[in-house]
Amino acid sequence: MYETDTHNSYLRVLSENGALGLLGFLLFTLGSTLRAVFGLRLPGHYGSWCAVALAVLAGTLVESLVIDTIHWRHFFLFLAIPIGVWMHAREAS
Repeated sequence: MYETDTHNSYLRVLSENGALGLLGFLLFTLGSTLRAVFGLRLPGHYGSWCAVALAVLAGTLVESLVIDTIHWRHFFLFLAIPIGVWMHAREAS
């Protein structure tokens, strides 16, 4: 579509998927990040997993302003970890 690619992940999502795609991406990343924040209070190793995921997510989301991180596979893995930990902790209790 464009001669050059943008290096900002948020602008890239906006240009490739439109406003609705950007809204979905932002809601998913915000939901996963909030799940990691609230997961810090979970007992035992659950909180540790959420702390690791939150640290990686915080760095990657800030880095996304400068570098296109949409195609980094581990980014989506760390978006999924807090949700999986929350689901596992909920079933274990």
